[in-house]
Amino acid sequence: MLLKWMVCKVKPEQKERFTQTQTHWGALRYVQGFLGQIGGWNHASPDEACILGLWQDASSYRRFMCHFHDGIFTNSNQGETYDSISVILSCRKNQIPGEHPELFDCLQEAGMLHIMEIKTSPSFQWTDGQVQGTENDPGIKSGVISQVVGEGQRILMMTLWGQSRPEQEGWAASWRERLGVHILQERCVTLEKCWCVLPGDKQNS
Repeated sequence: MLLKWMVCKVKPEQKERFTQTQTHWGALRYVQGFLGQIGGWNHASPDEACILGLWQDASSYRRFMCHFHDGIFTNSNQGETYDSISVILSCRKNQIPGEHPELFDCLQEAGMLHIMEIKTSPSFQWTDGQVQGTENDPGIKSGVISQVVGEGQRILMMTLWGQSRPEQEGWAASWRERLGVHILQERCVTLEKCWCVLPGDKQNS
């Protein structure tokens, strides 16, 4: 699975319009290889829009970018609503235990997305045993650990929660202690239900 993590610095007076333009991305549901997309506002920086897209693999994503992306983006006029955008692509390495076996199985019911950007040592290796401790964290719907494309020591750790968010300081500290990694950045995103897009066969299920 390929994950696309996007962060937009939205102009304060354009937040409502940004949300309106997000509806144009509903066209994603018809694209082959698309698994789902969610997004919302950073709890700590309310003018920061955060969006997570899930794709079956890199070839599906490349096909979308070549044949569909520019048309949707141009028609939405979304580029007029933000000052900057950053995009990170990553590939799944490990699944984080939760109520659901897969991240894309609980996109509709999640209320919060927590993401940590982690730097590891060159010799560091993730194992299934390292993520089993999350079973004791009530509220996790599902999660994933992914490797940033082209950067061997940079990891994204994403977890979906219900309506409550994790205690960020304690959550991050537990992972620093457990794995001995350096957390570069941490965000807790309040998800907007109207930003959620599911594949066509799941949209109304």
